[in-house]
Amino acid sequence: MVSRVSVRHARPYLYASIICRMPVFPLHKWIHLSTNEHWTSLLSSEGFNGTYCEVEIDECASEPCANNATCDDLVGGFVCSCQPGFEGITCSEEIDECVSFPCRNGGSCNDHLNGYYCTCAEGYSGTTCQEDVAECQGSPCQHSGTCVEKFGSFLCECVIGFQGNVCQTEVNECESNPCLNGGVCIDVIGGYICVCQSGYGGGNCENDIDECKANTTCLNSGTCINTPGGFTCICTEEYTGRQCDNFIPVDACWSSPCLNNGTCLVDTPGDKLTYRCECHQGFTGQNCDEDVLECASNPCLNNGQCIEGFNGFECIVILGSAVSCGTY
Repeated sequence: MVSRVSVRHARPYLYASIICRMPVFPLHKWIHLSTNEHWTSLLSSEGFNGTYCEVEIDECASEPCANNATCDDLVGGFVCSCQPGFEGITCSEEIDECVSFPCRNGGSCNDHLNGYYCTCAEGYSGTTCQEDVAECQGSPCQHSGTCVEKFGSFLCECVIGFQGNVCQTEVNECESNPCLNGGVCIDVIGGYICVCQSGYGGGNCENDIDECKANTTCLNSGTCINTPGGFTCICTEEYTGRQCDNFIPVDACWSSPCLNNGTCLVDTPGDKLTYRCECHQGFTGQNCDEDVLECASNPCLNNGQCIEGFNGFECIVILGSAVSCGTY
């Protein structure tokens, strides 16, 4: 009875076959195999050859170990000592180190010969992405924002007036048009300023200012009426203007337009535009502002020379060496 047992062990890998012969054939029992009466053995132990199984077979001679592995010959077998990163009976299988999922916190495993490397998710580092990155050490928050560490990330708490992931954006408070009644909005850090139209006040120009509370709004006994954003003055008969500050004369002679003691006359009572002046002797013009030219009529006789004077004239006559003067 002949039985064969195959034996395999873990790395280093061993392959061996053992032939057991029960019972052992005596040397004188052979089988005739050819007509030339050449005899050979019926059985030989595996791992040996030769007529009498006297030569051990070198199983490493065929270089069965792959990937630069070392082959060690055994009786009836061989064992391969694999290079790092390989496994299998003949070291033909590359070990996939990513099978054990070594990368943590969502990292991606990248297998390579005799090792691996991890591509870590944002916020993590280390050989197996096991370390939480201290993002706040780099002061990522701008404009005095406060950095708060989170697991795998960070959070910026922004000061008033800024927003964004790292507080990078200034808030434009004027975008909401907070200023009312035509007020102009000026954006400032953390707030805004409203420049109000005349007649309005308050932080948002929401208040109508009562200008009539000031006693000097309407002058000369005018009556003040408050209006949205302004006021109206109701003036007495003698005054006009926005604040009743312009005097209206009773008639045209109120301002004494006639000069040089001329007399102002109003032909129509209550007429505030038309007047006439009665001038004294020697003056003329609409307002008695023109001196009459008495010499224009040549009043001096006998070749007398006429000299203009104030409200009159003078004649000068030359007779030989005597000079005769007369004033009129």
